[in-house]
Amino acid sequence: MALVGLGATGWLGCDGEEARGAGAALSDPTAPAPTSIASPAGADAARAALSPESRSALQQAPADEVLLFPAELLGDAVVTSGPHFYAVSARDGDLTLSIHATDVVHQALPDDVVVPAAEHVVRGVPAREHLSEAIRGVTWTEGGMTYDLEVECYEALTDERCTESDFVRHLAERLVEVQR
Repeated sequence: MALVGLGATGWLGCDGEEARGAGAALSDPTAPAPTSIASPAGADAARAALSPESRSALQQAPADEVLLFPAELLGDAVVTSGPHFYAVSARDGDLTLSIHATDVVHQALPDDVVVPAAEHVVRGVPAREHLSEAIRGVTWTEGGMTYDLEVECYEALTDERCTESDFVRHLAERLVEVQR
């Protein structure tokens, strides 16, 4: 699994390799995770909304605590995982939602390229927004994992959930912290 093209971040993650290189990280990966606004009941509901196969994949995630969509968005979700990543794909009507998370990040730019500081904040940490082929996303680091949350709309050029950044940032704030 690789996270490639995370907007203007210049970072990518690869399964099975050690992190190396220096540069401007999204945020300090050793910083504690932000305080959860989700209740234990929300976490239980999110876990229960997953299929048995997705719950099993979640058990293989590289972090003890993972972020999931709220239960009402997980009805048809698929979770995949490996030694250094997990991913969630879900549909909500005419939206396709995805979370990609990895604990391995590499600098993909030459050392002399300066990456500007992240301009946004989600979940209490610096974040970068990106738009690629009408798919809106936000990327941040939390609890030792780098997350990329993306929203793809069926009517990408007219649906405000994809033409504006409010929806994806609000969705990031609604993610539920779940003990795997």
